[in-house]
Amino acid sequence: MAVKTVGDLHNPTILFANGSIFNYKQFEAVYLPKLRNNLGDDFSYVLYDYIGYGYSSDLEGEFDFVTIAEQQVELMDSLGLDQAHLFGLSKGSIISQLVTATAPDRVLSLAGYGNPNLANNSGYKMITDDYSQRLASVRTLQQYYDERVKEDNFQLVYDTVYIPTIFDKSADQLNLIEKITNIWVRSKLKPMMMGTKISIMEKLFSYYLRQISDDEEQRYIEAIKSIDVPTLLIHGSADDTVPLSSSKLLEEWITPARLVVMDGYGHSRPTIIPWQGGKIMKEYAKFIRSLSE
Repeated sequence: MAVKTVGDLHNPTILFANGSIFNYKQFEAVYLPKLRNNLGDDFSYVLYDYIGYGYSSDLEGEFDFVTIAEQQVELMDSLGLDQAHLFGLSKGSIISQLVTATAPDRVLSLAGYGNPNLANNSGYKMITDDYSQRLASVRTLQQYYDERVKEDNFQLVYDTVYIPTIFDKSADQLNLIEKITNIWVRSKLKPMMMGTKISIMEKLFSYYLRQISDDEEQRYIEAIKSIDVPTLLIHGSADDTVPLSSSKLLEEWITPARLVVMDGYGHSRPTIIPWQGGKIMKEYAKFIRSLSE
């Protein structure tokens, strides 16, 4: 498992969980430096790649959230971390939720941005519509499935899977302003996408689109309702990937949870836009500081 630690692990530790198919560099562009500006050296920070993602080893078998949650606890064991504050982005928020529900004694606090949940009435159709498009796009790359995203195929993967998601059109349909914007966005996302096998992207998008049984949904809801650690849910009002209703449901289910809505913020832009990501991390730092008051 590829891991990066920042600071002294004897200090209180914040453990980050990545979203979508991105590696741990998803936090290095904006979120981590902005958080360190607020918290400094009083905390340590752990970033890692899930098995099958980024620079970690290949995934054996199928994709599932429960296994990733178990691996995160194993990572804490290997680093000698008895407890940590958890912060997840998008999919990483689900992982953090599951770790907190199944290993509550290991979690000091729970927080996330753009928080999906697995309930069928949480705006799930919005999520599945978005990932149906991504799945269809990535399946056109089947001849590259055994390759990891790397320097010589990155632009092909990005143009095929992400330009239609970002601009709602293909690469050859972009106008001049969109082409200029795309150059900047692509340069920011490139480090975050490297290392992940293209077949893993297909497995992840397929996993998002699976039908959740009533039994699985009920067990998930009961697990989430058992969470009893300080919880901060941050969500953008303009999130067009994970609906705000998802975080609102989590706020209802998790008794100590507090929801902060960032007006006009989308799902992904704060990852690469410093002033947006910085405002999210300022809110999170205030929450973390409040726990020691």
